[in-house]
Amino acid sequence: AHRLAFISFKTRDWVILAALLVLALAIRLAFFNGPFGSDDLVYLNRAVQISEGIWTSANYNGALRYGFNIPAGFLMYLFGVNVISANLWPLFCSVAEIVAVYVLASNLWGRRAALYATLILAFMPLHVASSTRIHADPVVACFLTLSFIFFYFAQQRRMPWLYFLTGVAMGFVFWAKELAVVTLL
Repeated sequence: AHRLAFISFKTRDWVILAALLVLALAIRLAFFNGPFGSDDLVYLNRAVQISEGIWTSANYNGALRYGFNIPAGFLMYLFGVNVISANLWPLFCSVAEIVAVYVLASNLWGRRAALYATLILAFMPLHVASSTRIHADPVVACFLTLSFIFFYFAQQRRMPWLYFLTGVAMGFVFWAKELAVVTLL
């Protein structure tokens, strides 16, 4: 069995998880949303500015959600300013949350439960739809999930560095969408 610091996975777990991720990515790309003409335009504009090294003041909270805007801007800097690169950050966070759920469920209830939990999340219509929208919600969902998982493992394994990661994930929830931090209270 492969052993990460706080989880244990067998080779079969890696194969199952890889297959689930390919499936999750395929469904997200098949139902790609792209821009919908609301807050996403604010996020997109700020991310484009960041990709170009422009840091101006803002008067709308969407432009201040740097937990979305900075990573999205960095990805646009790397891959060019286009709809695909603008959606990479929420797509990545959606897939990362699926991985996190598999890790937690497999450690709590076993491989079968992890498979079912991951399939449910991978096919959840709202999760699929929001994963390819230029919006902070998938980022918030991912880091909120990570904060609970890190805290669970920190409590179970008594690993202080996991408490630190819990705090980092909680901070990223606030940094991505400040109002969502109330879920951590």
